[in-house]
Amino acid sequence: MVYSNQDRSVDFDDLRLARTGDKEAFKRLVERYRDWAFGVALGYLGDEMTAYDISQRAFIKVWRKLGEWNELQGFRAWFYTIIKNLCLNHRRKSARLGEEKITPNLRVKIASPEEDMLSSEAKRIVWRALDKLQPEHREIVVLVDIRGMKYRQVAELLDIPVGTVMSRLYYARKKLAEILKPYWEREL
Repeated sequence: MVYSNQDRSVDFDDLRLARTGDKEAFKRLVERYRDWAFGVALGYLGDEMTAYDISQRAFIKVWRKLGEWNELQGFRAWFYTIIKNLCLNHRRKSARLGEEKITPNLRVKIASPEEDMLSSEAKRIVWRALDKLQPEHREIVVLVDIRGMKYRQVAELLDIPVGTVMSRLYYARKKLAEILKPYWEREL
């Protein structure tokens, strides 16, 4: 999703109206960002049901916190931070409770049941490896390699320089290769 100046302007107008209690303006924001919010949450959590729940909670939090939104920050970066924090809190809570991590249902067309089984196992291995990365590295991998965002888009979203995006991605991929090396060697 490319975020243009026109998008920012429309968001700003709807946010100003929503701050005054205009539910229709807020509904437009929800409709505009529903899929995007779900995708961000899915990237952090890997489970569709939990991602849906978190994205819904994020919209509720935005509605309640509209008065705290800093117009200089931009909506998308602020909303991303809310989703990210809800996801990280959920992951910490799940870890404390000893809940199993759920592997995401990434949609991939598969030709045969054997390939489907191998693909599912590969996804589980990759998501377990992602879980071992530092949060800021996992975030970059999810945004660039899974969500397909450009470096510039990620830099704007996270409010960091493009060079930092590139550096984090380099170290994250290097660490992932190290974590996944035993699996590759086993397959060879």
